Amino acid sequence: MSWKGATATAYLSAHYAGAENLAYTARGLPAGANLDASTGQLTCTPAAAGSTVMTVTVSDGTTVASHHVVLAAAHNRSGAFALAEQGHDVDAEYVSDTEAAFDQALTTAQALGKKGTDDEYLAALTRLVTAVDGLYLVSPHTAVDRSLDHPSLVVTSTAGANIGNLVDGDNQSGTGYAQAVNLSHTFDFGLDFRVSATRFGFQSNIFADRLANSTVYGSNDGKKHRQRVPDRRAGEADDGRDAERGRRAGGVLDLFGGAPPYAFGFAVTPDAGGHDALVALVDGMVADRPPTR
Repeated sequence: MSWKGATATAYLSAHYAGAENLAYTARGLPAGANLDASTGQLTCTPAAAGSTVMTVTVSDGTTVASHHVVLAAAHNRSGAFALAEQGHDVDAEYVSDTEAAFDQALTTAQALGKKGTDDEYLAALTRLVTAVDGLYLVSPHTAVDRSLDHPSLVVTSTAGANIGNLVDGDNQSGTGYAQAVNLSHTFDFGLDFRVSATRFGFQSNIFADRLANSTVYGSNDGKKHRQRVPDRRAGEADDGRDAERGRRAGGVLDLFGGAPPYAFGFAVTPDAGGHDALVALVDGMVADRPPTR
C-alpha cells in the first residue's frame, strides 16, 4: 500500500522451524520494487498509480512455498487512504472487538494523513489494512443462498465435523441421526452472541412428514429452554405467528425431532424449505454482547 513516489516496505518472511537458509524470489516484480533474496523484505517506490499482482516464492532447498502479493499504489496520500479502507462496509454489522480495532486504526490513519510523515502514514495505512482484514461479520452469509453461515459461528454442536455439510448446497448431505443426543441436535453459539431468527423451517431429504413434529427450543444457559416454534404437521397452514415466536431465541438452539433411521441435517435459509437445505435454522444474529468469559 503506497502512493506515487512514496517508498513502502513490507516483510514477507516465512514461518520456518528448520535450520536451512531460506531463499526468496519474485515473479512479476514491477519497476521500482525490490525483494531481498535472503530476508524477504520487499521495498517498492511506485512510479505511477495502479496495482500489480506478483508471486513471491520461498524455498529451503527442498520445500517450496508461493504466495500472491498485490502491490497497490494511489495517486496521492488521500487516495492511498481510500485503498486501505477498501473492504469495509459501513452498512455491515461486525463483531464488536474487530470493529473497535478497525475504528482505532481508522482514526489513527486519518490523523497521520493530515500531519504525519510518509513513514508514519504508511505504517498507519498498513495497520488499517490489517484491521480491515480482521473484520468479522456478526451474521456472515453462505455463498450458496445468502443464508446465515452458522458453521463459522457455532462454538459446539452435535453435528460435529459434519456441520459444514449443512450449508454446502447438497440436499443429500448433512448430519446423521446417530449424532443426535436424546433425539435432538444442539447448536451452541457461545456466551458472546444471541440468536435472532425470523423463521425456522424443516426439510427432509426423503419424506417431509418425517420432520413434521420437530420443535425448536432456545436457551441462554443450555439448561432452561423455551419453545420457539410449536409442533405443526406437514402441510398445515402457517398462522404467521411462528416467525414472531422465533425472534428471541437464546444463545443455544436445540432441534428435537426426526424419526430413525432417516438422516436429517441442518442448514440456514431465510425461508421455510430454502435452497438445497435440510433444515432452515436461523437467518441472522443480533449484535454480540460484551464477552463474559
